[in-house]
Amino acid sequence: IAKIYNLTKKFENVLDIYEELVMLKENMPTISLKEGLGTIFANMANINLRLGKQDKALSFYRLSLRKCSPNDKHVRLKSLHGLAKMYAEEGDLESAAEAYEASLPLVKEVHGSESMEIARAYHNLAIIYRKSGNHIRAEDFFEEALLLTVKNSGDSSIECTQILLDCAKNYYDM
Repeated sequence: IAKIYNLTKKFENVLDIYEELVMLKENMPTISLKEGLGTIFANMANINLRLGKQDKALSFYRLSLRKCSPNDKHVRLKSLHGLAKMYAEEGDLESAAEAYEASLPLVKEVHGSESMEIARAYHNLAIIYRKSGNHIRAEDFFEEALLLTVKNSGDSSIECTQILLDCAKNYYDM
């Protein structure tokens, strides 16, 4: 039902259903839910973010990381990346970098150390470090992102062009 409401953009209804699932799980700990609490809290964070409720989204991302099984790496990644994006949008670049850095081992484990996903993670970190004025650290991550992107997508890909453009901005800002 929550997925149907989500597809129809009735986000408040989705939140109501998720809240009922959380209460059900807390009152009946032995009940088995298709999605774990970590996933439910990550979904609640994403919906609150869509609704412009950053404080609630932040709380739910943190809850997701606490309640998520260590084996549920995809949910941990979703929450860490959600936190990082949120921190970056709010201008808290230090916290954004910490969240992205914390996600790197998971990205490598889930997607591989030479995947486009790790290239994107490096690119995101490079942008955060450039914006925070740490141009040397940004350069290192731009270089890693560029090498992996060329390897995965070729040197004429849109992703490669974007990394080169962002890297040029980094050199300009130095």
